[in-house]
Amino acid sequence: MAEASLEKYKNVRIGTPRLLLRPLTAEDAPDMFAYAQDPDVGPMAGWSPHQSVEESRRLIQVFRETRSGVCLGIEEKESGKIIGTISLAVDAHRPRVPGVVVMGYALSKAHWGRGLMPEAARAMLDFGFCQWKLSAVVITHYPENHRSRRVIEKTGFRFDGIMRAYAVRYNGAVTDLWSYSITAAEYYALRAKEQGYCLRLPEEIDPALRAEYRREWGREPMTPYAMGLQGLSEAAWLDKTIANRTRPAPGRVPSTLYLFVDHTGRPLGALALREHLNGALLLTGGHIGYGLRPTARGRGLAPFLLGLGLEKARELGIQRALVTCDDGNLPSARTIRDCGGVLENLVEDEDGELVRRYWVNL
Repeated sequence: MAEASLEKYKNVRIGTPRLLLRPLTAEDAPDMFAYAQDPDVGPMAGWSPHQSVEESRRLIQVFRETRSGVCLGIEEKESGKIIGTISLAVDAHRPRVPGVVVMGYALSKAHWGRGLMPEAARAMLDFGFCQWKLSAVVITHYPENHRSRRVIEKTGFRFDGIMRAYAVRYNGAVTDLWSYSITAAEYYALRAKEQGYCLRLPEEIDPALRAEYRREWGREPMTPYAMGLQGLSEAAWLDKTIANRTRPAPGRVPSTLYLFVDHTGRPLGALALREHLNGALLLTGGHIGYGLRPTARGRGLAPFLLGLGLEKARELGIQRALVTCDDGNLPSARTIRDCGGVLENLVEDEDGELVRRYWVNL
């Protein structure tokens, strides 16, 4: 986590319908002390209740000087007061893992039960994945903190497990931690579903919409993801897509084609998923190819499409997915990286063109 990257976001301001997440100032100390002195707030977040405004002021200065993350005050727009904090910081237990941070937060007890913390946490995830380009966010809570658990679950984190005797509370007591995480791919899949996008098999699509989708592909040069969409009748093409996953040709790897559709059922792209690589039975590895129809490009949909595809791969028990793109296809390379792809190498395809090979852990 480079300091230069953190410095870029030192003064970030994030608005939500009811909140403004912004850097804290010394003038916010009285607001912080008003909730931080509450014995029901700090101990659940891992720190002792504040004893004075000056203690709150010193903590704000620590937040402002930190080089290990971004900590923002939660300002209620209606009152203009700071009612909590939220942060993304390098996980002290894995400081050398790039792009992985831990989220922490605290909220005034007077504002519990209003849905403000999920609102702030969601906005912080949007910032972390879309702007900071994180690969994963981790969050934990004490076993008895059921309120925080509900916030975490509402925000889309996945439960990873209970870490036994993993932390020491401010009073010296050893405690378990319940741990959750959300990866970049999971984040984009979640946002895609919230906006009505999904993956569907070709035979589940309205034939008229499916035909219109195929005709658009025919107006531009053949691409790896348009293969099979041209030169066949509707019936023959549909039979081919089904055959690829149910009765592939000898020596070929089964491949499932999904269409990426919006809430109206209109196809906007396609994703091909092979559960095995290069014909070998690699139970933990799959191969994904994807592409958006020409008129759907430039709308920020590619991470949604790939995120849904990676989610589908995980549902099938695939633990690592290979995603490739042409070396010169920088938009696709950015999408793959945004979804957690790590570049393995460059290889030549059968036409002598360089192809980037990325792996995504699921």
